[in-house]
Amino acid sequence: MSKHIRVWQLNVTLPVYYDLMEGKKRVETRAPEPGTEKDYGEIKWGDILIFNAIGENPMNVKRSRLRCMANGIRRYSSLEEMFQHEDFSKIAPQSKSVQEAIKTYDSFPGVKERIEKYGIIAVDLIKIDTIY
Repeated sequence: MSKHIRVWQLNVTLPVYYDLMEGKKRVETRAPEPGTEKDYGEIKWGDILIFNAIGENPMNVKRSRLRCMANGIRRYSSLEEMFQHEDFSKIAPQSKSVQEAIKTYDSFPGVKERIEKYGIIAVDLIKIDTIY
């Protein structure tokens, strides 16, 4: 029986995109929203994650997309639990501490509430290629 591979389109800011491209960010995290296209709790090992850079592009660089494979998925009930088990520098390499990383999550509209309600997932990434 073959496993159904799902393709996920994920938007990230340009700095996060560069961290993914350079291999600094090796774990993607998402707060699921069950019953919507953002039900990230459905990501499975082997699924394909395509990262799209969004936001300002001051140097007008041609946008590419990064294709990765989910190579491990862990579910946590809170950010605090996640950071007890995960190396924050693989998740938020631009943050200097766990507290700074948590502040970043809290700055995204609705994310704090979704994490409180549904938890958060951490996905290990294997970079496949860049799509131009």
